[in-house]
Amino acid sequence: TTGDSSTGDNTTGDNTTGDSSTGDNTTDDVTVDTINTSTLGYVTGEEYLTTVSPKTSVEDFATILLNGQSYNVVIKKDGETITSGNVATGMYVQVQDENGNVIKDQNGDLVVYEIVVTGDVNGDGLANSLDSIMIKAYRNEVVSLSGSAFEAADINDDGSVDVTDSKLLLYHRAEVKGYDLNYQG
Repeated sequence: TTGDSSTGDNTTGDNTTGDSSTGDNTTDDVTVDTINTSTLGYVTGEEYLTTVSPKTSVEDFATILLNGQSYNVVIKKDGETITSGNVATGMYVQVQDENGNVIKDQNGDLVVYEIVVTGDVNGDGLANSLDSIMIKAYRNEVVSLSGSAFEAADINDDGSVDVTDSKLLLYHRAEVKGYDLNYQG
């Protein structure tokens, strides 16, 4: 087994064979399960797992992510496994079978994603005034945002961080009744 502690990646071998229709891939004599990522409780892209609400505990995150499936969820930040507290933007999640093997998606890719908590620009698991300041600083070209921080700041998911995102975060912070931070515009 090889691993990259900076991303939470954990891989086994290079040679993959198997029948993807059965949900099994064999990797150097290790059977690796396959999962259709559309069955997961969050939105997944090539590298990010999004639509995570602020203040989501590690336990709640795992329950929502697995959506009733019997796998293990491992969350890492800076190479350390996170078992309590809230998930935050910039953490990595991997879905593993009962033997600790990272499972693969329907395309044969390992199910390892960087977590994006909506509105959590600074990576503390909250969407608060510090994140509002980061968005304002970005909009005024004082700081740059990239990767998961940019994704977290782009609350309405339109590919830009602008005044609409600032307003949406403000509404969340003010606890406007009926307001959902996972805005679907």
